[in-house]
Amino acid sequence: MATPPPTFASRLQSGAVAIFNNIFRGPSVAHSILFGAGLGLAIYPLQLSYLFVKTAWFDSEAIALASRKRYQDKQRCHEAELDAALKNAAMVDYVQEYDPVAARLPFQKLDPYYRF
Repeated sequence: MATPPPTFASRLQSGAVAIFNNIFRGPSVAHSILFGAGLGLAIYPLQLSYLFVKTAWFDSEAIALASRKRYQDKQRCHEAELDAALKNAAMVDYVQEYDPVAARLPFQKLDPYYRF
C-alpha cells in the first residue's frame, strides 16, 4: 500500500519548519536577538512589580520629603509675614521723618501734592 501524498498544509508546515531550523540552527545573531528580547519581556514586569512593592510598602523617604516640604512652606509663610512687617516698619519710619514744609520751595506755598 502506497503512502498518500502530503497535503498542501503539511508541505507548507514542513517548509516553514525547515526554514526556521535553517535560520536558527546553532548560536547565531538571531538567537542573541530573540534571547535578549525574551529576557527583556520577562524581566520588565518583574522590575515594575518590584518598584511598585518598594514604593507602596517600604518607601519612608517620600514621607520625610513631604515633611520637609511642609516645613519649607511654613518657613516661606513666616518669612513673607516678617518681610511685610519690616516693610511696614520702614514705611512708618519714613512717615515720621516726613516734613512737608521741607518739600516746598522757599517763600512759596506748599503744593497740595505733598500734603497728607
